[in-house]
Amino acid sequence: MAISKIQKISKKELTRIEKVIGESFVTNELFHNWGTIEERRSSVLAYMKIYVDCVYRAGELYGNETLTGFVGIEDTRRPATAAKINMLFKMIFMLPISKIKSLMHFIKQIQSSNAEYAKEPHLDILLVCVDGSNLLINTYAYNDNGRMKTISPFKEGVTEIVMVNAADEKQTIRVGGILDQEDLKEQGFHEMNPYPVRMVVPDIDARYFDWFCTPDDEQAYTEFARKIMDEYYPILTEDSYVEQGYTVRIARVDTMVKMLNIAIVLAEIVLYGFVILLIFMGFTSVVSTLATNIRIRSREFAILKSVGMTNASLRKMIYCESIICMIKAFIPGITFGIAIPFVINLSIRKAFPVLYSIPWGILVVGIAALFVIVILITCLEMNKLKDKSIIDEIRMDVM
Repeated sequence: MAISKIQKISKKELTRIEKVIGESFVTNELFHNWGTIEERRSSVLAYMKIYVDCVYRAGELYGNETLTGFVGIEDTRRPATAAKINMLFKMIFMLPISKIKSLMHFIKQIQSSNAEYAKEPHLDILLVCVDGSNLLINTYAYNDNGRMKTISPFKEGVTEIVMVNAADEKQTIRVGGILDQEDLKEQGFHEMNPYPVRMVVPDIDARYFDWFCTPDDEQAYTEFARKIMDEYYPILTEDSYVEQGYTVRIARVDTMVKMLNIAIVLAEIVLYGFVILLIFMGFTSVVSTLATNIRIRSREFAILKSVGMTNASLRKMIYCESIICMIKAFIPGITFGIAIPFVINLSIRKAFPVLYSIPWGILVVGIAALFVIVILITCLEMNKLKDKSIIDEIRMDVM
């Protein structure tokens, strides 16, 4: 959107612009020595009214086509000396001297830091302000029975939205701009949200909000944040914010994430340890069952050998029995192993975008591993019976 010089506007429109810019500068660090935000609001509005009027009359105020965004640009080769003198006189009569002195001191500090740059002709940015327009977030992610889906719920060119509450009360909200999925860089906008209508607003009386930032000096920022908390959310002795349902706190998100990750790791250790224990118990049970089954049938094998069955034929018979037993175990085991997690997933996918998938690779590896273990144990036990006397085996069982 192009910007152009603001000129030949009505006094009413200029007053509106002065108020918009003034409100946006109430919280500016430039006026931090003027007291709290509420204490300095009237003084900041008075000062910005004088300042914006000076910038406008000097021909240095620019705005966008809809007059919702403003910027002041001064060419140092053509300083507006008369307008600045007029501004200084108005400040003396409308503002306390103490506040003017503190403001001038802060401005001198800024100018001294830019002294080297200011030696050359340049353009000075006097102010930047964007009128508080509502921005509509035109993207909505939701859980479609286990699948994450993202849609654009509104058509292009939406200029206003009518909100209707439970009492059938309507409120029209004007839309100053639309943010699509590709415009959103912050991860917080990408996650699923139960509210299909989300807007970025310049000001709101909110009961709940999060404020994220990455300060260079964490200690200084924490002290600053605590001052804000003490100013706007004081802990009252008789009627505390906690009793009213409010909580205010300062926390490092990365620390909270680390704590959550530690809890997840501990849960995984317990879960994996339990699974490994079950696998070990199952393995020992299979080994014990197979070995015992072959040993107690030694007389049966000796009788079969006595009627002419060779070791090779006996080995084939045992292998076939083992394979048949494995197939009979695999059919119900795999069926229930797939069906039970699927039934559990039916309830989970209603709340979380988690689709059910069969881990075919792990399943094939498990079947192959069990097959190798059974054949190996059978082979070892049969080798132990190979060299034993048929008569001794029959007699031993009888005795």
